[in-house]
Amino acid sequence: ISYDKNTTINRRTSQSLFIPRDVDEEILLLLLLGQTSTLNEAVLDWQPEHEGQRERSHQAAYNILALLSIFLSRKQAFHIIADSYEQALRFSFEHFQTWFNYGLSLISSGQSFRAYLILKECLRMQPKNLQVYLQLAKIIFEYIYDFPSLFETFPSTVQDGQTLYQQQYYLNQHEQ
Repeated sequence: ISYDKNTTINRRTSQSLFIPRDVDEEILLLLLLGQTSTLNEAVLDWQPEHEGQRERSHQAAYNILALLSIFLSRKQAFHIIADSYEQALRFSFEHFQTWFNYGLSLISSGQSFRAYLILKECLRMQPKNLQVYLQLAKIIFEYIYDFPSLFETFPSTVQDGQTLYQQQYYLNQHEQ
């Protein structure tokens, strides 16, 4: 950037040079650079001695993803959020919250069947999580219309459903 006598900004244009036009583009650029950096530095070694490093790299990536999700959801760019979470899944195999947020971003971007499959995986990880059941029911009722899978997914008896509700209610009371 160079300034002339009239204080107007002359910018060099090149295909390899990106200059943000406003604050939003600059924020997005910094968040995407941070995401790329944390994903490239992620510890993928599953040896027990690398567990601490793996957790720290996952937490750093998850923090960047959370900020990116907040920013992009305000812009309604849910497909970019879903792509970001999909990239993060390679090193957060058993982290429920990453999978669940990925499923929610797929719902928001209109990819209902993929969201259904991801939420089924979330249900495998946390079979007593009521939020997963509710999201699955919503997808089945509104988009998939596969009612037999609805009966396979949910608790078979009223007592199982009541127990699930009571456990979730108990957990919510103790979190507050």
